[in-house]
Amino acid sequence: MGGVPERLDIVVGLSRLNALVDYVPEDMTATFQVGMLLKDAQAILGQRGQWIALDPPYADRATVGGVLATNSSGPRRLRYGAARDFLIATRVVHADGKITKGGAKVVKNVTGYDIPKMHVGALGTLGILAEATFRLYPIPPAEKTYLAAFPPVESEQRVIAQLLDSSLVPNAVELLDREAARQIAGQVGLPWQAGHYGLAVAIGSVPEAVDAQIAALRTLCGNGGGLHGHVLDGDTHHGFWRAVRNFTFGDGQRAVLKASVLLAKVSEAVNTLRAFTREAGGSLVVLEAPPEVKARVDVWGPAGSAFSLMQRLKEQFDPQRILNPGRFVGGL
Repeated sequence: MGGVPERLDIVVGLSRLNALVDYVPEDMTATFQVGMLLKDAQAILGQRGQWIALDPPYADRATVGGVLATNSSGPRRLRYGAARDFLIATRVVHADGKITKGGAKVVKNVTGYDIPKMHVGALGTLGILAEATFRLYPIPPAEKTYLAAFPPVESEQRVIAQLLDSSLVPNAVELLDREAARQIAGQVGLPWQAGHYGLAVAIGSVPEAVDAQIAALRTLCGNGGGLHGHVLDGDTHHGFWRAVRNFTFGDGQRAVLKASVLLAKVSEAVNTLRAFTREAGGSLVVLEAPPEVKARVDVWGPAGSAFSLMQRLKEQFDPQRILNPGRFVGGL
């Protein structure tokens, strides 16, 4: 992810920074060294019915620090937010070798600049994360998914708008195009008719509330033009969302893009995606591509009015351009 660095002097591996530093279940906070695999951190917290509310792609291979540095998130960002929303403290190694702490191991913090959040998504260009402290969430007692099939994507969008304006509280909402719906349904053993779009909604709460909201979803989708639906539970539910997070159209060279636009603009197809997203008030980032593609394309796109602030931060934290030079927005 990110631009091709200007140079490569040395690679710093953090895989041995993989310890649990502090965990206070009663306060719902935990501190981990960032080389720990996210799945291992979740396993520790899961013993007390808690978790870091992150479900990024390839969560079985991602490290805590990698998720933070890339600002990686998954479908449950809709309910819980992104990593920066529950990162409350960090320990960072700076370009000059100094080690500093930012934030505090409490959910309520003092006012002022939130230094820990500055490192989320910065790709290690401002400092090397060593430890991270998170505000935790309880694992829902029950969670199920309703997967509905739709013929035109416009019907799905109307239903999503009604869903988000209703009293229902989804953990995740995912709109699947025809090919993605077909492939993902096949991976978890669900019958799926080719040519149908998919709308998946996950609900997590106490069992009675989950069943009531799933029933309401079935009615909402049926009234909105949904053709049929599946209720996913247990292994099928978990397998479905794992397939959504890790979805790919196949092996070989490919480019993966991330576009942020209003819901009403999603179905518009234009030849120049970045021009379209900019016109629609959004942005587009090339998440993954071969180096030869990155040499010809600005993977980040226009930096916007905040670029001068980003430049000043880089100059303050890494004046000699030691940390991943050229990888971040605008060649920072």
